[in-house]
Amino acid sequence: MFQDKLKGTSFAGEVKNITECFDKTMKLRFRNSDEPAYIKFGSMKDKDITLNIRAGQLKLAGTDVAKFFESSIKSIIDAVYEQRCVSKKTVTSISLVGGFTTSDWLFLKLQECFEPLEISFYHPDGHVSKAVADGGMSFYVDRTVSVRFSQFSYGVRTSRLFDPKDPQHQKRKEKAYTDAEGDLVNDRTAQSVTRSDSERLY
Repeated sequence: MFQDKLKGTSFAGEVKNITECFDKTMKLRFRNSDEPAYIKFGSMKDKDITLNIRAGQLKLAGTDVAKFFESSIKSIIDAVYEQRCVSKKTVTSISLVGGFTTSDWLFLKLQECFEPLEISFYHPDGHVSKAVADGGMSFYVDRTVSVRFSQFSYGVRTSRLFDPKDPQHQKRKEKAYTDAEGDLVNDRTAQSVTRSDSERLY
């Protein structure tokens, strides 16, 4: 759309910039097709009334912006209906993952379609959302798990030689004792097997 609108004008070279600005701002904020949308891409000097450009902002009709979303919205709706048809259980919730799913307009249109079916929506925040999307796609493609993170730390209780330089040993020095071999030992210490912040490759 931007390319057709600006073709042959002094702003033809701004198509890529305007598209990137739209992706970073308006694509996520747009929520009303009855109101115009403004894409900030340039400086106060950028102006062309015939193109609806004023003070570095391109004005678009809300209905035109809504058309950008039509294909994606239709694809998502079709995918959900297809999943409902093949699933043995009733689909009652949908997880929206990936940056695009934070779009207000996308959420509103999906809500209009699926709320009557009593389907709930969930959206992980920030980097978690991308991790869910990437992980789901990776597993779908090759059915392998490359990395697992442990949710908890696991270990066993053990006795270890007392180390005066170890702050943790110093905290427990009152419980240290001399074992049968004559070594000073710190009792009831933990030997980590798997830490919650560690990863295992598969």
